[in-house]
Amino acid sequence: MMSLLFILAGVICLIVWPWVYVLYVRSAQTSVPKQYAMLFGPAMALLVGYFYYSAQQTVIRSQACGTIVGYQNYMSSGNKNKRQPFERVEIVVDHLEYSRHFRIEDDLQKSPAGTKHCFEYYDRKLNPQMQDSVLIRWLNELN
Repeated sequence: MMSLLFILAGVICLIVWPWVYVLYVRSAQTSVPKQYAMLFGPAMALLVGYFYYSAQQTVIRSQACGTIVGYQNYMSSGNKNKRQPFERVEIVVDHLEYSRHFRIEDDLQKSPAGTKHCFEYYDRKLNPQMQDSVLIRWLNELN
């Protein structure tokens, strides 16, 4: 949502504001530094706000326990020459009534289907900048 706000403000700063400035705000009596400050000030404020907002995005880790249902292999979308295979695991989480699909990191060791595990993951719902929920590591094995 904030990215959309920055895009909208960027369009206003780059297209609309210079025309408003040239047609209505600029006058012959104002000094040159003040004219440049009024023309480029909103764009600089937007740039500083974007860097401040993008630096604040931290990744939140979550923990849960559940039963492994199975593993599935996929190919990434896009150009068929640049597609990369990846794997997801389907887990029925204990406190939920439905299964969740997590992308598996490459170095994570697989566990057999039907085993119950506690695990640590990046939740896509808590980290909107991520494309998928990602399983980071197994915490322990429960039987």
